[in-house]
Amino acid sequence: MERTDATLAGDAVAPTVRNGTGVVVFDRPPWADVVRVGRLRTAAEATDMVLRERFWDESLLMVGPTAPPLLTAAELLCTVDPRLREAGEQVLDEEARRG
Repeated sequence: MERTDATLAGDAVAPTVRNGTGVVVFDRPPWADVVRVGRLRTAAEATDMVLRERFWDESLLMVGPTAPPLLTAAELLCTVDPRLREAGEQVLDEEARRG
């Protein structure tokens, strides 16, 4: 994904989740570049992918290819899966300790 401005978040990139299956891709539409570069396609397996419009200006706030912990935690806390919500809380707790 380094050839696009896309940023990845979700349980697939969360440090506290093993074998994550969900990923959120933040970028600007149209999504053709992200789909092509990431080789994204419909999968038969239980992998969740969400494409979301990036809400920050990458030239002012250089987040990079992997979301910072607070954005990852926010994505985890938005799920209905209690395991992922707990992982989001762990990410927040770790960030608070670094504080």
